[in-house]
Amino acid sequence: MKNIENVALTKKCCSCGICAGICPEKAISMGINSKTGELLPNVSAEKCIECGLCLKVCPGLSNAERILSDNPSDHKHRQCSHLESHIGYIEDSELLENCTSGGIVSELVRTLLSVSAYESAFLVGTNQYANFVTSSRVTAYLPGCSKSRYIAVSHEKAAEYMLSHKNERIIIVAVGCAVTGFRNLIRQYRLNADNYLLIGLFCDKVMTYHIWDYFGHKYNPEGCLTGLDFRNKLESGWPGDVRLYFSNNESMRVDRKERMQVKNIFQNERCMYCTDKLNESSDISVGDNYTGKFAPKEGSSSIIVRTDTGKRALDQIRDKCFLTPVSVEELYTSQQVNKKQKNMRNAKIKYKNMSHDGISVKNILHYTKSKLMLKAGHLFPKAPLLIQVLIKLKSTVAR
Repeated sequence: MKNIENVALTKKCCSCGICAGICPEKAISMGINSKTGELLPNVSAEKCIECGLCLKVCPGLSNAERILSDNPSDHKHRQCSHLESHIGYIEDSELLENCTSGGIVSELVRTLLSVSAYESAFLVGTNQYANFVTSSRVTAYLPGCSKSRYIAVSHEKAAEYMLSHKNERIIIVAVGCAVTGFRNLIRQYRLNADNYLLIGLFCDKVMTYHIWDYFGHKYNPEGCLTGLDFRNKLESGWPGDVRLYFSNNESMRVDRKERMQVKNIFQNERCMYCTDKLNESSDISVGDNYTGKFAPKEGSSSIIVRTDTGKRALDQIRDKCFLTPVSVEELYTSQQVNKKQKNMRNAKIKYKNMSHDGISVKNILHYTKSKLMLKAGHLFPKAPLLIQVLIKLKSTVAR
């Protein structure tokens, strides 16, 4: 492989966009695949000089290589690697109401920027997904950045900025695959790791951009969808329901059960081979609290401090939070991380038998998105109805 083109072809791409940000010839651009809805890199053959830098930072490639030599005990050890672990939530009730769970990430970013511990952060502030979204640089916390986004985010701007501002202290908030990519970038370009705080989000899977069309066509086929909150807890409390916003300034609540039902249908295929739910490469990783303890109506967070950098960051907000220690084993169990062993088996089968051109594949489980829907529909009780909706959606979009 001379560039990341085959990474996307072989379904190793995790849509992080870091390759586009570091390409010295700007030969890589990110775009939504019209057929699958996935956010993927496109390589210009005319511009590419085959330097291979995109392959050296690619988390999809490095994660695939690690999975091939991985085993369940190694995987659990990395997922549970920590200095300390907690469950908790922030004291600021107004900010807490607008956050997805306990507000820990929002308070970290807000406080660390306000005391100049870091100069900037790369966050996502939109809830519109008609086009793909990128993380953008901010120097002060913005309330709109607090929502969850079950969608692939391109971090190309962050990667490019890191290389052109090597001495700036920067906060990055991202899911596990992207955090791994930033670690690869820091090592490849020998950046000062102390300049960066990598806040990792727990992640089970992300959805393709077709989810925007699904909700828009189903609930307002004649109108225009202008916003989508995957989890809005203002009306029903944690864990929150879907809220849709339309061009006529109206909005509607959709029960979270539907989001959970379509999540598997619209997931990126790459997520079927992901094993990093707890963001093992981060400085501090944060997710929902499913332990059943210390959980107010507004929600609370699970927190795993993994490095000294992460510990120093949490120290800045301890007096602004209600925290209680919990064993990392309890967090591992409550997040059902053991289910990722299935993903590991599937990845080993897929990647081990895949040729370099990504086309000739032997003995691969029929575990692609289409086969999952049509041949293993029993896994999703609502699949027949959803398939009908998808078929109708496909024909509508085609017209």
